[in-house]
Amino acid sequence: MALRYITGRSGQGKTEYLVKEVIRRSIEIPEKQYYVIVPEQFSLEMQRKIVKMHPRHGFFNIDVLSFHRLSYRIFAECNYQPKEILEDLGVSMMLRKILSEEEGDFLYFKKSMKKPGFIDELKSMLMEFIGYGVSWKQVEEVTKQLDENKSLCNKCEELGRIYERFEKAIEGRFMVTEQILDIAREFTGKAPMLKNAVFYFDGFAGFTPVQISFLRELLKVAAQINVTVTIPEFIPGQKGMSEDLFNASKKTADALLMLCKENMQEVEEIVNLREKIAPRFINNPEATFLEQHLFQNNKESYDDFPERIHMTVCRNPDGEADYVMHKIEQLVRQKGYRYRDFAVLSGDVAEYASAFKRKAAILNIPVFEDTKKKVSYHSGVEAVRSLFHLAQMDYSYESVFRYLKSGMSDLMDEEADYLENYVLYAGIRGLSMWKKPFVRRLKNKEEDMIKELHTLQERFMKETEHFCQVMRDKEVSVKDKMKALYLTMTELAFEEKFSYCAQKAEDAGDYVKATEYRQLYELLISLIDKIVMIFGEEKMTIKELGEIMDAGLDSLGLGVVPLSMDQVVLGDLKRSRLHEIKVLFITGMNDGKIPPNLEDRGIISDDEKELLKQYGITLSQNLLEQSMEDEFYMYMAFSKPTEELYFSYSLTDSDGTALRPSVLQKNLSCLFPKLNRKKYPEEEKRYYFNEEDSREFLLQGLLQMKHHPEQIKKNKAFLMLANYWDQYSEKKKDLEKYGQYLEESYEEPKLSEDLMEELYGKEISGSVTRLERFAACPYQYYCIYGLELKEREEYKIRPMDLGNLFHKALETFSKKVKESDYSWKTIPEKVQNEYISEALQTAMDENLGDVFYSSSRNQYKIKTVERIMRRTIGVLRAHLKNSEFEPDRFELHFGKQERLREAEVPLSNGRKMFLLGTIDRVDVCEEDDRVLMRVIDYKSGAKKFEMEDFYYGLELQLIIYMNAAEEIYHKETEKEVTPAGVFYYQLQDPIVKADHAEEESLLKNFRMSGMANSDGDILNKLEAPDGDFLSMPVRLKKSGEPYKNSPVMGTQDFHYMGGYAKRKAAELGGRIYKGEIRPRPYRNKKGTACDYCPFADVCGFDVKLPGYEYQSFQSLSVEEVLEKIREEGE
Repeated sequence: MALRYITGRSGQGKTEYLVKEVIRRSIEIPEKQYYVIVPEQFSLEMQRKIVKMHPRHGFFNIDVLSFHRLSYRIFAECNYQPKEILEDLGVSMMLRKILSEEEGDFLYFKKSMKKPGFIDELKSMLMEFIGYGVSWKQVEEVTKQLDENKSLCNKCEELGRIYERFEKAIEGRFMVTEQILDIAREFTGKAPMLKNAVFYFDGFAGFTPVQISFLRELLKVAAQINVTVTIPEFIPGQKGMSEDLFNASKKTADALLMLCKENMQEVEEIVNLREKIAPRFINNPEATFLEQHLFQNNKESYDDFPERIHMTVCRNPDGEADYVMHKIEQLVRQKGYRYRDFAVLSGDVAEYASAFKRKAAILNIPVFEDTKKKVSYHSGVEAVRSLFHLAQMDYSYESVFRYLKSGMSDLMDEEADYLENYVLYAGIRGLSMWKKPFVRRLKNKEEDMIKELHTLQERFMKETEHFCQVMRDKEVSVKDKMKALYLTMTELAFEEKFSYCAQKAEDAGDYVKATEYRQLYELLISLIDKIVMIFGEEKMTIKELGEIMDAGLDSLGLGVVPLSMDQVVLGDLKRSRLHEIKVLFITGMNDGKIPPNLEDRGIISDDEKELLKQYGITLSQNLLEQSMEDEFYMYMAFSKPTEELYFSYSLTDSDGTALRPSVLQKNLSCLFPKLNRKKYPEEEKRYYFNEEDSREFLLQGLLQMKHHPEQIKKNKAFLMLANYWDQYSEKKKDLEKYGQYLEESYEEPKLSEDLMEELYGKEISGSVTRLERFAACPYQYYCIYGLELKEREEYKIRPMDLGNLFHKALETFSKKVKESDYSWKTIPEKVQNEYISEALQTAMDENLGDVFYSSSRNQYKIKTVERIMRRTIGVLRAHLKNSEFEPDRFELHFGKQERLREAEVPLSNGRKMFLLGTIDRVDVCEEDDRVLMRVIDYKSGAKKFEMEDFYYGLELQLIIYMNAAEEIYHKETEKEVTPAGVFYYQLQDPIVKADHAEEESLLKNFRMSGMANSDGDILNKLEAPDGDFLSMPVRLKKSGEPYKNSPVMGTQDFHYMGGYAKRKAAELGGRIYKGEIRPRPYRNKKGTACDYCPFADVCGFDVKLPGYEYQSFQSLSVEEVLEKIREEGE
């Protein structure tokens, strides 16, 4: 019934004093019971310490407990059966349910409800209310007094209602962790174990209001309560400054003192430990000075050079991890430390953990990460989420393959890929299509392929159909829905698959991952049990239950116990509690990390908490108090190591963004003016402990040897290392491989001519576009025509499909006109429109008709195509209005069978190449002794004829078409055939260009792109213009000659171009057979061959790497191209 404080600064030995005293007193008075109460994470360490220091190494009258475990001991003494604990997971799910059921009632929080993290914030707020003894009635009551602050009023009103519904939902069934101690408080007077017992409280930075209330009752029955307080000296009644580092400790001590005064209980003499040199820091004057002056307002500084405090600057977090792990290994090897003597703390463990573990694995350093891991990334968790997604989204494409790729389906990855290819190709969407055997787009497919698809479909539906059916039934209870989930997990052998993964990880030596897999199944089963326990017979929609499951899965965490006593602890500066550490590393000493940026991000802001305090509602710390708490935790951490303290910070983050040093570094520099900042690895020795560790240094040396051979003799470390790898290491082959790789850089891959002949045959038959593709990039050509790689076909309308539809519709329309009594110039509009509709329907029946009618969106595209067709034919007819040319041939095919001289390209060694093509349209104007011919190719995309591209082989199509058409017409008419022009006509919607323009102005936007014959007579026959030409961008002077910039050339130039095209085709064909397959895309002013290449992720082309380069074509004018071609032609 008395209170006693044991006070002293960090390192003065308060815990040591407490342990010695409790051991001594327990031996002197064996019949008395002694309890040592510590935070949960300290209990095991405290038990070990007492056992180790006890002369008998065992005891019966000392118990080491946490507040939580003490409460349950009290319940057991009083034969009280406490209600089930609703842990964080259950609270999250309960809150999600409350919000889902009455979403419309919470207008203030409506927008925030769906935001990630809102449930966690709401949970924290409610637990804060409970922890600080604030009831929902108080919260609702205060809203009546907050009329002036409408925002806080609305917030509190809705928080109060959520709090009320939460309490009513758990009433009589559950309690939350924060309520346990409050309930235990009611039994303190009835529990025999507490009467006249002696209590020691150690390791607490402060007490919550609920803990204070419990201590009030405990003081009435216990013989003595001893509390350790980290404070230099506690003088009752003395006021402290709010900025004082020990202000929180003083507040705690004052609060306990007040309890004694209220109950008129004795306060015993304070035990104040105040050795001049703290026992922890004997022989460590730097640590003594740091502990006494950190965060103090005095201006004293340490005059000597600090030998036991170090500051290192690294390039980035990865560099820090490299430095810390190598320093630990160095100290272990050179100074005899054990790994358990080290701890590594940072402000943000998540940012550093992966880098530290990666470096530790290379050096074989055992590391224990003192955090609780989220399980969202595990395949089992993703599989459960995807099953709910599948049921909710009615077997959408995304939900189906989210499940199949989660890793828990019995379908193999290859089978899932095969099924996905068909689903995309056939547009399988929705449960109704999955329930029926697949038939769409399987006509003319092989029977084995159809059978395999049906087998995969059946297996997938067997795995998921029952679960989804149960989930979608609104009349089925939550309990039965969870039973369906459990049965699905059992049928999919979740437990066996996790065991297999655990064994695999164990075999690989990754015992942490193995432990995670072994915990995961139990966690999922526990979650299912929790949902059944909370919501059991209730009925929910799949959406509501899915949200609750999501909240539950988000809350799951894996706690991994240390696998060995000898491990480096990797933890959080604020949350990790260290014992008997000799060497401490503080990493990430950057601005905003240590100390952390404080943001007022809770549901109730700092200012609002201050306002609520005026109305009797006291909540957690404000920002100033949080800042002081952060400083206190830093003080406690920095004063933990007995021998060495290392600080490090980064110049940039992992993405290369510059970082500033922490403001705390300025404080350290003031305290230790002679503290040097060493750069790593420039100024800190870098040790290499094994082959894997030295690999990067070896590669850097090899690079230096290649680029700066004169400097390599000075690099003694590299020479020693290279000698080791060469003479002693089993990795000698690797050394040779690295050296060869660096010497050769990128080597052009070449296949033999025999292999290419085996691949393509003695004769290559292909379209002109195929040759153009080779000219653009040999590797792209090889992928498409050599390896025959194809992009996955999808059940959708691609731009290419629209282009094919236009082509087919125009061909059909043209044939109808030719077979009728009309011509393009004379056909009536009504008949024209009928022909267009019929032509479009015929084209669709032959080209993806089912896809066009599969959705309203695609059906709208039909109307768009029809509109473009009407406008296109209108424009083409306008082009012919003043022309003596008549459309003669449509879809004119040429190839090997036609035995055209122009289509056959002889190559070396008896090989040949046959060019194939289909000319969209040929217009002719037949005279007595000659035929004038115009070749037109329709393009659905933006396409302009460029002489420069023609010269480099990127645009051979029009000229080769001209050659073929010229030969065909010459054979048929036995007349001279003269090219009148070659043109691209761009199929596009004129409405986009000009809705209200004059017809002539509108037509000018749709001039064809190409080259016309400069002969005045031919130009007049092509079109007899009143001014500018409508069909092509040609302008005539008053003399009748074309302007210089008009795209025209003479008949001889057309022949020169025809000859050049054939020679270019022969050159490209020869290069194909020579095995040229290197990635060498072109680059010109319009872009590169890589811009829309589907193989960009395959080829590895990177211009920054040695050996890779673009085909950079020299820019040439039309006249320059013609000059070069004329020279070659003559």
